[in-house]
Amino acid sequence: MTRWRTLLLAWIALAISFYSWFSLAPLMPLVQRDLRMSNREVAWLTVAGVALAIPGRLMVGFLVDRLGPRRTFVGLLLLLAAPVGLVGLARGFADLLALRLLVGLVGCGFVVGVRLVADWFPQREVGLAQGIYGGLGNAGAGVAALLVPLLGARFGWRWAVASGAVPMLVGALIVARYMKDVPAGRVFRRPQVATATSQFRDPRARVLALAYLASFGSELAVLGFLAKLLVDRFALSPTSAGLLASVFGLGNLVARPAGGWLADRFGVSRTLFTSLSLGAAGHLLLGAAGSLAGAVPAMVVASVGLQAACGAVNAGVSGVRAEATGQAAGLVGAAGSVGAVLFPLAFGLGLSRLDSYTPGLFACGAACVAAALAVRSHGLGDPGPARPPAASSPAWPERVVLVPARVVTSAASRRTR
Repeated sequence: MTRWRTLLLAWIALAISFYSWFSLAPLMPLVQRDLRMSNREVAWLTVAGVALAIPGRLMVGFLVDRLGPRRTFVGLLLLLAAPVGLVGLARGFADLLALRLLVGLVGCGFVVGVRLVADWFPQREVGLAQGIYGGLGNAGAGVAALLVPLLGARFGWRWAVASGAVPMLVGALIVARYMKDVPAGRVFRRPQVATATSQFRDPRARVLALAYLASFGSELAVLGFLAKLLVDRFALSPTSAGLLASVFGLGNLVARPAGGWLADRFGVSRTLFTSLSLGAAGHLLLGAAGSLAGAVPAMVVASVGLQAACGAVNAGVSGVRAEATGQAAGLVGAAGSVGAVLFPLAFGLGLSRLDSYTPGLFACGAACVAAALAVRSHGLGDPGPARPPAASSPAWPERVVLVPARVVTSAASRRTR
């Protein structure tokens, strides 16, 4: 098993998870009409889809550092396939709300792969590898936005959503058979400190958590509302709106790996600041867009900026605390889920009070600006472990002088013996 095959397994498992997690969002206009739900109830369903991911990601971070990625991934996929399949049997808002709470735990699988990739890749490649993992994995949401409307138009929304349980079961079998926790010859490391709250001691973890709250949180919120926004604001059909909304999620294919690669080359701070600024601009432009011709470029700018920021955050997480990467990823991932709860509430408030998506989008943009300023103020440096002090590894001009001097001193001491 090579590190690239391991990465392939990780992102396939994550893509399956995100496909199932986001399979309801593209069909929300049909679901709302069929179950006769209000806009406020739709907003609560979006919140429910990420609410349990906040404590869940912290818990999964602890479990993956204890049990290893393979067993944790298999357990999540097997256990959560049931609520995904049962969504198709929901009879009303209450049923759907309870099932969405459970289905939201599928997103905790992201934490598992962060630890797996960090253990398989050298530090010089970990940013790119984490970006590929998160980018291709999160693209499962884009695939759902592209494929689920077609399935819903052919078989109905219930079968289209419930069918997401099938790839979860298949993915669990593949992970159980082929995934390895660490490369051959290495032992899986378990941290001595078992509390995720210990990560708060590192200021880098706090800044990364804030950046992920703004980037990943607002990305999920927009994914949850984008298809409905396109229907309500520009009078698109549900199928056309779902297909167009897939552009936002599929940006992960390129933007996340690019963010990780840029973080490897130019540092996490610089990459994060630029990406968050782009994300903020995209949110604000989309909120102000009065036509579809203005909304689509804004969607692209927001997608690229937010997802590149997520790739840079993942690169930074790998270096916060090497022996407990799962817990660090759990903390930062939980912060992203906090954002994914808060921003839909802003969308719901704007829809219920003003019948507008603009307040929610402006709230997302303001959070990205705040996170960018925090990154610029505190700095993060390069991902990876701290380098030893300069005195322990002299620069080459010092070695030119010191090494011959040590040889002469050693020879002189032997003569005097």
